[in-house]
Amino acid sequence: MLERLAVLDIDVVVVDNGSVDDTAVIAKRHDVRVIGEPRVGKGFAVTAGARAATTEWVFLCDADIRGFDPALASSLCDDAGDVMLRRLAIRRPPESAPVTYLMASPLLQSLGILGIDEPLGGLALVRRDVLMREHLPGGWGFDVSLTLVAQERPGLYEEVLVDGITHRAKPLEAYRAMAEEVCTAILRSREVVPWDHADCTRCTQESARFADAFAYEAAAETQPTARHA
Repeated sequence: MLERLAVLDIDVVVVDNGSVDDTAVIAKRHDVRVIGEPRVGKGFAVTAGARAATTEWVFLCDADIRGFDPALASSLCDDAGDVMLRRLAIRRPPESAPVTYLMASPLLQSLGILGIDEPLGGLALVRRDVLMREHLPGGWGFDVSLTLVAQERPGLYEEVLVDGITHRAKPLEAYRAMAEEVCTAILRSREVVPWDHADCTRCTQESARFADAFAYEAAAETQPTARHA
């Protein structure tokens, strides 16, 4: 996919989020920017990439996506208007998206949250300022929380149905942690579960800024004061 992205007039940012498959090494062979994010988690990786971007819109693409045409990322911006989030709803069999079909979608419907067919999909166009200002989970709950934030604002959430796109297959047990975090994120959106500030993309960013500012002030106070005759 990186070869096809390189010919498009777009700024491509690859976030290496603790990968063990040479993601950074492979990405650097292409004309893209590569940054690292030490806090492991989908939400932390996305917000790190958004901070590095300079455009009004950011297109999110999971690394395990297969069959996606990168040209679609540019075309989705053409008539976005005032939309906050435009998510690609991938038409695929249930067994290829077990967390969505067995947990996320049924739970959303049980809570009366309707009108969302693709709560988790790894392909989405979103306004960059939304990623910077909203409180979103740093882990797997990021996608569904972002969807809920946009869906609660009338007219600002859209889904575009697409075919021919799949995710890389994983063993069923690999989805356990994802399902738990997505479930928790949905329940937090309805205040059933308390918010975890340590797992928040914005709270942790602000805490880091405060820590840096405190460290700077502490260092300044320890500097010797020059004496004048």
